[in-house]
Amino acid sequence: MPVSRFGIYLAYGATVDMRAEGLGRLFAALLMAAAKRDDIRFVIACPSWTRESLMQLCESEGIPTTAFDVLSPARKPALLRLYEHWRRRGRRRRRRARWFGLYMARAGALVQRALFPWRRRLITTRSMAPVLAVGMLVAVVAALIVPFVVLGSALRRGGGRVWSKLQKLALRGWLAMAGKDVRRAAGDILAGRAPKDVPTVVSLYRQMEEAELDVLHRMIERAGDVSAWYCPTAFWPSVSKLDRPRLICVPDVLLSDFAASFSAIGGDRMLETFRQIERVIADGQHFVTYSAHVKNETLVRRFGVAPDAVDVIPHGAVRLEPLITIVGTPDQRAATEAFCHDVVASAVRTSLTPLRVGALGEATRFLFYASQFRPQKNVVNLLRACEHLLRRRFVSCKLVLTGNPDLSPEIGECLSRLRLQEEVLFLQRLSSQQLAACYRLAALAINPSLFEGGLPFTFSEAVSVGTPAVMARIPVTLDAIRDEELREWMLFDPYDWKDMAARIEWALANRDMLLQRQRAYFDTTIAPRSWDHVLDEHVAILRRIGTERTAAPA
Repeated sequence: MPVSRFGIYLAYGATVDMRAEGLGRLFAALLMAAAKRDDIRFVIACPSWTRESLMQLCESEGIPTTAFDVLSPARKPALLRLYEHWRRRGRRRRRRARWFGLYMARAGALVQRALFPWRRRLITTRSMAPVLAVGMLVAVVAALIVPFVVLGSALRRGGGRVWSKLQKLALRGWLAMAGKDVRRAAGDILAGRAPKDVPTVVSLYRQMEEAELDVLHRMIERAGDVSAWYCPTAFWPSVSKLDRPRLICVPDVLLSDFAASFSAIGGDRMLETFRQIERVIADGQHFVTYSAHVKNETLVRRFGVAPDAVDVIPHGAVRLEPLITIVGTPDQRAATEAFCHDVVASAVRTSLTPLRVGALGEATRFLFYASQFRPQKNVVNLLRACEHLLRRRFVSCKLVLTGNPDLSPEIGECLSRLRLQEEVLFLQRLSSQQLAACYRLAALAINPSLFEGGLPFTFSEAVSVGTPAVMARIPVTLDAIRDEELREWMLFDPYDWKDMAARIEWALANRDMLLQRQRAYFDTTIAPRSWDHVLDEHVAILRRIGTERTAAPA
């Protein structure tokens, strides 16, 4: 049987962990389904910095890496490797004025003009040779300054901490050579500012990214047996450079649906991202999305895409019970519960945020919302609802979230204002097994999101392990949950935190009845659609558009 080869195009940023991305989980589900087939083979094209994250995702999801091919530059850019080394060492230095800083700046200015044309070469090179060559030149200049540094330290501190100053000398030399804008950017990063919020860093990264993607696209051009390419998001404008048929997935365009909220946290950076999405959609010919709502309201009505150019492929059911179910014991339920408690305790100990190890003991009742913190996720209203339940309705229940509160000042301020610091716990970077265990032990799963491109995973993930869920009444949930009585039981107005609180309180009081009804609906309506069906539908579209290209020259 001939094997059809299709490509998957990834252009994630250098610091993105695919395991923490919703798209990464969708991607893993498709790869898992593809691994069982012998008539197709995917070729994954990605930047060098994504390869490790891709392999980690496959390992965590149990996907054999032999089931697909990878096109990727062999080595990361040299400066990116140095930056990653710096991050691993945990160096968080704040920019401080030093008496010898003026000497370094003036010395660096002598070579800055001569070395400035090399900046792009240094940013994009994969060889350490140019980096070392420039470093040697800076070291020679720095050697002229060392006596002043040593003498000043000896006079001021009796020779103490001289070695520490010498260690910093090379870094200061680099910054002096790079120019004022790069020095300012480095200071911002050392002060704790996120690189994506530093314009100069973003500009330098774009240069490195462009060079990386140029190499990647030359590799793609040599892969002549790939008939069509699939791109899982419209966020990557470089996909438009592919000269092969391409299927672009548009889960949503949240930057237009929640423009004010995203602009408040990203400003001009979010505006540029939106413009990139516009260009990708304008250049595209074939699209796929998860729901009829996104097709009709976003792509067709808002962006003017022809209806025939958009296919709707809903999600398959996400079943987590195989990850945690213990079999072969006299009491399977008790064994599974005990195992889940051990898994969650491990997640608490290894969390990136400080938590008490006993914060989620066996008797702790908690609500669970698995999501990153983004404007449409509606976490603030959820916190208001929980505060109302605790302080007004006397419902004792903690809340466990999986986002990073440090990335959302609004959430931190809300926690402080509502005095919920001891009631809300954050578990980040959960593995699939840890996620399943949290769902299993939760009293209730919640999804208050204001908008989703497809039916949120919350329903399948929770109900599959025996936990009921309440969710926002939004177009995709209304489309997926057709049972009117079940809608009344489990859906709430996401803009009304009191309605959310009332639905949570009712669900906790009627947990068994809600779970029984949801389980029956899941088994008959949601579960029959597997990710094998989702893959079949994607492959059918890829075959079709690949055939159209092949037939076009004739």
